[in-house]
Amino acid sequence: VRGQVHTYLMVSQKYDRGRSAVSVGIDISGLKQAESELKTSLRDKELLLKEVHHRVKNNLQVISSIFSLQSRFTQEDRILSILEESQNRIRTMALIHEKLYQSDSFSNVDFADYVQNLAHSLFSSYNISFNLVQLETNVEPISLNLDTAIPCGLLVNELISNSLKHGFPEGRSGKISLEFRKLSQDERLVLKVSDTGVGFPENLDIARTTSLGLRLVRSLTRQLRGKLEMYNRNGAVFQVTFSPLRDRTRGWADAMSEIRILIVEDEAIVADDIAYRLENLGYEISDIVASGEEAIESATKDPPDLVLMDIMLQGEID
Repeated sequence: VRGQVHTYLMVSQKYDRGRSAVSVGIDISGLKQAESELKTSLRDKELLLKEVHHRVKNNLQVISSIFSLQSRFTQEDRILSILEESQNRIRTMALIHEKLYQSDSFSNVDFADYVQNLAHSLFSSYNISFNLVQLETNVEPISLNLDTAIPCGLLVNELISNSLKHGFPEGRSGKISLEFRKLSQDERLVLKVSDTGVGFPENLDIARTTSLGLRLVRSLTRQLRGKLEMYNRNGAVFQVTFSPLRDRTRGWADAMSEIRILIVEDEAIVADDIAYRLENLGYEISDIVASGEEAIESATKDPPDLVLMDIMLQGEID
């Protein structure tokens, strides 16, 4: 049509015992164009988000490399230990962004695959042979959003590092067990790291400890709004029980969709159009009124969360 290609949706209906038919064609070219533009926009945003994760991972790797270079210029064991632990924490976060970059989902991490990679990386970092200290994992296939995966990954890093550094002194052999599962009765998750090492000192008070690693364990548990349990049972046992954190990238939209809106508009067609659009977005319309007086009466009977109002409307509340 006029040099342009149009797309039509055809609907046909037979009658007169199949000897005749009537057909109706609907031009859906605009819808197809909008769909194409939406797919292109979505593809562009996915590529952008993928690039963001890639750049974050690379930037974290640069920081880790700086620490590695810095360690070459010091011989003090305490400083070397601090730099190594900091590198492990940075790699823990970088690994999450690497997994997101490599996956089809840019907001959820396959935590089972992630912790396997993280644990092996820590053994390599501390130069611990699997023949000396065995690693036993029992991790359910659970996906976590970014807000939950990062503190949970850092917890795994601190707990396994603690076992590797302190649980098996003087070449002692043993086993580290890592368990991550969902409780059957609710949506809570349990992260448990235990070892067959020497266990905790009898007088250890985690609330007053000067150990940065254990202080981070407490802080990360609070961030997850979880419950921390630690005790000796043939070695040290750490267990954190928590619920997955709400994805903050969705939190604003979810919160907004719970808002009840009062529409004040004296043009009925405009008011209906606004209400239709808002309801399609998931909002609840508390009432539609045409004047300031009606708005006051409606808000008094059924208080809304938000008033959407024509600023040119005449009335006492202008």
